[in-house]
Formats: sequence, C-alpha cells, structure tokens
Amino acid sequence: MTSTLGAVTIATISNMKVLLNPRTAEAYGQDFLAKTLGEKCELATLTAVNGAYKGCVNDLKLVVSMNLDEKTDSDFVCALPKHVKTVAHVHCCYHFYSSTQKANLCAALHRVNIGIVTAEFHKRELARVFPKVDWRVIHNGIDIARYSVATESERCEFRQRLVVPDGVKVVLATGRLENAKGLQVLREFARKMSDAELVLVLQFPANSSRAKQAYEAIANELRDVAPRQVILYPDTDLSTVRPIRFADLFITPSLSEVAPLVVLEAFNAGVPVIGTRSTPFYDELSSCDIPTGAYTFVPFPPEENLNVERKDLVVTDSTASHLAETFIQLTNTSPISTYSQRLNLSQATHTAGFFQDAMLAGFKKIYDEALAITGT
Repeated sequence: MTSTLGAVTIATISNMKVLLNPRTAEAYGQDFLAKTLGEKCELATLTAVNGAYKGCVNDLKLVVSMNLDEKTDSDFVCALPKHVKTVAHVHCCYHFYSSTQKANLCAALHRVNIGIVTAEFHKRELARVFPKVDWRVIHNGIDIARYSVATESERCEFRQRLVVPDGVKVVLATGRLENAKGLQVLREFARKMSDAELVLVLQFPANSSRAKQAYEAIANELRDVAPRQVILYPDTDLSTVRPIRFADLFITPSLSEVAPLVVLEAFNAGVPVIGTRSTPFYDELSSCDIPTGAYTFVPFPPEENLNVERKDLVVTDSTASHLAETFIQLTNTSPISTYSQRLNLSQATHTAGFFQDAMLAGFKKIYDEALAITGT
C-alpha cells in the first residue's frame, strides 16, 4: 500500500531519507538552505499539509528537521518509530525562542540522535540545556560563485544604475525590517546620515505577498526620512545577482544572531562589515584567520539585556541613537577596499571553510553517521 507525506510518495523515495518542510513559502534562511540540502544531500522534501505530515512512516530511515521549534515538526519527530534516525539543525539561540517554541524544542530533542549548530558558542549553550544530545558544529557555507568579488566595471555599473554620485560610499543593509534585526538603529541611522557622504541601500524581503506586506511600508518610511540617501532594494527575485557584491560597506545592526550568513556573504564578496556585537561567533573569527581589518563590531552598553525572546528584543532610544552615530562615524572613516583587498578577504573566507561545499560535506557525513547508529 502506498502512503504519502505531503506531495511525496513514500514508495518513490528510494533511500528513505527525508527533510521536513513545515512551510509552503520560504520565510527564513533555513528555508533556502533546505532547498540546497534536498538537492545535494539526497533528501526528499516532505511538505506539511494543513499543519501536519501525513502518511505511514515505518519505512523511513532518516528524518532531518530544520524547524524543531515548530509544532508541526516537533509532533512528527516525537511520534517517529524508534528505528528511524533523526538529525536536527538548530538555528537560534535558546533565549530567542518563545515559550511555545521552547516547549516544542524540548519535547522533540529527546528523540534526536544528532544536533547540528553553526558556532562553537552555540554548541556550548545548547549542551548546557540539552546535555544528552550529541551536538556538532558545521559552519555556515556560502555559494562562492553567487557571492563572488565584483570587478570594478561591475561595481561602476551598479552605481550608475542606482544613480550614486562619484565619491559617495554605497552602504548596504539587508534582511527583515524588524526590531530583532536592528530596525531601531536603522531608523536613527537614516535620521542622522544627512551630513555623511554615503547612500544606504536597503535590501529587504519582497519575494512573497506576505513579505511585502510585512516590510514594504517600513522600508518606505525609512526612505521618507532621507529620500536622497536611502535607496530601496526590494528582494523580489532571490535568484538574481546579489547586491552585496557591489557595496563598499555592509552594516548589520542586529540585536541577536548566531552565525549570520549575511556577514559571511559580505566577506566572500570582499566587503568589509560594520555591525553590532550581536553574537559571540564574532569572537571566533580571529581564530579563523579572517583579517581583523575586515570587520568592526560595536558592543552594546552593559545595561542592555538582550538575552530575551525575539518579540522582546529592543534597545533603549539612547542606545539606538548611540549605535547609529557610531555606525555613521565608522562608515565615514572606513576606506574603500581595493580590488586586491577584496580578493584577499574573499580568499581568507574560503580558507576558513565558510563555503557551501564544505558545509554540505559536513552535513552529509553527519547524516551518514546517524544512519549508522545501531540499536533503538
């Protein structure tokens, strides 16, 4: 008898290795990573139907979840037969989750054979909360062709397309326009940047009606604060050339991160980064031989408590103002990298192992290890 999970028929999955997909539309970085995993690691993607995975699972051998904090994945993994091996990718710091997400995570992690995180500090943090899970670190990896160093002519074409005058720096900020990602700081940055010789290019998700509804009005508000200096870059087609390749500087004012892909993407493109010290991962960069001149991370004042869940992540108005002023000062004084310097930064990123093939090879090795675990 043939059973189905989502749009996939179990009888057609030759190796019985599956990747769970609780969402019908991509919303987060792991959703885009999941697409690559399915292609490169021989995982059949199972998409939830009406909030549940349906069908017989007795023949499955390996289940991989990237969203164990969601009830759909948590319930499914908890109900799996003991012979089915499970691997969980955990992308957020534990404090970042809501109480409901923590409950989902706690319920299912006892059933997980191996857990994967992207930074050493995150492994230590989760091992304190979930000591029985076999935690492994696989660093995030970048598609090196997609985020390659731009030539000078490519950079000039980009500036001309955006009508950026000569001598004006192109500063890029990218991501969801929400407080957790530093929206308060961006608002202050736009308000205070009038005397700076720069344009702020805001790249924000717009690849779905839901994303446009969430972020377009906020983006327009930011542009209206400084219409001559804020340039909107709605990301409507994720397959197009990435604008980070053409920026002079990348800023990331996030309040809480683990090992942000956007920073590694900037490094791979040879673009220096100015950001908040939003993650202990940044302390690990020095041991990875990323040139220290390639990044500047501004600490938060000690009175700010950012070890809270996502919905509560905010800073005081004075902190947002201080960070914005510091960012502007740093963008003003940071020299524009030469082509040779950008190539050197990109090469250092490859040497450190932050490239997609290394990441996928690490994932595949762990999946194979999970499959080889004996006993129930």
